[in-house]
Amino acid sequence: MTGPTRHRPMFRLGHLLERRAQLHPDRTALVFGDRTWTYGQLRDWIVVSARQLRRHGAGPGSVVAYAGTSRPEVFVLMYATSRIGGVFVPVNGAATPPEIAYLLADSGADVLITDAACAVKLVDDGTVPPDVTRLCLDEEPPDGYAPLIRTPDEPVGDDAPAPVTEDDLALIAYTSGTSGRPKGVLLTHGNVFWSCVNGLLGLDLARDDVTLITTPVFHIAVLSGVGCYTWAKGGTVVLEPAFSVDNFLTTVRRHRVSVTFAVPAMLALIARHPGFAAADLSSLRWILSGGAAAPAPVAEVFHRRGIPVLSSYGLTETAAGVTYRDPRDGPGCSGEAGLAAPLAEVRIVGSDNRPLPHGTTGEIVVRSPSVAAGYLGLPEDSAASRDAGGWFHGGDRGYMDSEGRLVVVGRMKDTIITGGENVDPTEVEEALAACPCVDEAAVVGTPDPVWGEIVTAIVVPAEGADCSLEGIQTFLSASLTRHKIPRRLEVRDRLPRTATGKLQRSLLRG
Repeated sequence: MTGPTRHRPMFRLGHLLERRAQLHPDRTALVFGDRTWTYGQLRDWIVVSARQLRRHGAGPGSVVAYAGTSRPEVFVLMYATSRIGGVFVPVNGAATPPEIAYLLADSGADVLITDAACAVKLVDDGTVPPDVTRLCLDEEPPDGYAPLIRTPDEPVGDDAPAPVTEDDLALIAYTSGTSGRPKGVLLTHGNVFWSCVNGLLGLDLARDDVTLITTPVFHIAVLSGVGCYTWAKGGTVVLEPAFSVDNFLTTVRRHRVSVTFAVPAMLALIARHPGFAAADLSSLRWILSGGAAAPAPVAEVFHRRGIPVLSSYGLTETAAGVTYRDPRDGPGCSGEAGLAAPLAEVRIVGSDNRPLPHGTTGEIVVRSPSVAAGYLGLPEDSAASRDAGGWFHGGDRGYMDSEGRLVVVGRMKDTIITGGENVDPTEVEEALAACPCVDEAAVVGTPDPVWGEIVTAIVVPAEGADCSLEGIQTFLSASLTRHKIPRRLEVRDRLPRTATGKLQRSLLRG
């Protein structure tokens, strides 16, 4: 008979980093620009930040959202929120005010923390509900925001963290759904802990590794992925505020980076850069790739440089990767994502939910302790995502090769993946419906050698209107994040629909 769930410190988000700080306080944990923090210093920063959050009224169960750029405070605030027993919500600072407003309202945020640049665009338009505590990381915050800055002389102390269980909520991470609105994925402390264990068992990481992070930190692959694995092992994380090929090549050489994470679009840009062939990449042992299926030709370019690209498969709902390629397997075929991690099961099922033999394409399903508890406020979606056997159905299509390695070939859903970012076509279509020059619109992904897919708008113009790509992009820039705005436009006389009026989206991709 199973008793009640009890507090076990090891499961708390951030515990592994703090434990590493106890064991090796003087090792370098984090590098950002010209600043460096040891494990001891990073742990102290987390403890003080947790105390600051308490001073501003946050505590167990509080929902703390961060909206801004990639900077060390994102990790610090995530772990600080965990220490007070709160729930952390990462928000892309590049999102528009309406998009941020939806996430704040849907998550029930109690506290919003921003940098100055993001705060400015949220000051006057009513985006932030009046009962939300607004804090800013910069010294001179805009009106309505209080500063959240550690004073140099503030003693660290040793405040005890709030007790949490494996089943307590740690993160609400938003992912695009099929309803036109992002869905809040409920990740518990246990989900993130077991995801970290999967990463440590599935990847070859050492305590001397230097891990470069250039992807936006609001992605789950970063928040609970390779950076956290590195800290659990005692390595060093080098964080860049944004990605550029020039900075990537310079940073790898300067810091002797040994591992990094990149979406396939980033890899394609690096491989095409004129300085790639002569760049000193001798320190790189491997590159972990996720967010979309990596094309084999791109992986082959790095393979010829002696740098394996370890494609992986994972979802926000699985708290990062559940499969990883073996560096000894070579570049492989496009979409090959490797074997399941030790604490994850992956299989392919048909329409009857029965397992399919190797080589047969079907739906990819996952069973692992890292799979999310469900979706915020969506009990029907939560129930539908798991079958009676506990398998999570994410709507992706693939097959297992003869060695049992997963190959991802597409999606059963219509989500577009452009540069590793998910775009729900319904959300873009809703925004296009308000455009004066558009009568009808459909949105699909079309193949692109760099971005994987690009967002393509197929529109029927309003009578007498002249639709142009530039005009539509300008109109949508006020309501959609840049990666959701169409890069390609097709103008048609009508859209294909069924007898019942349902859009035949598959006919638009031909």
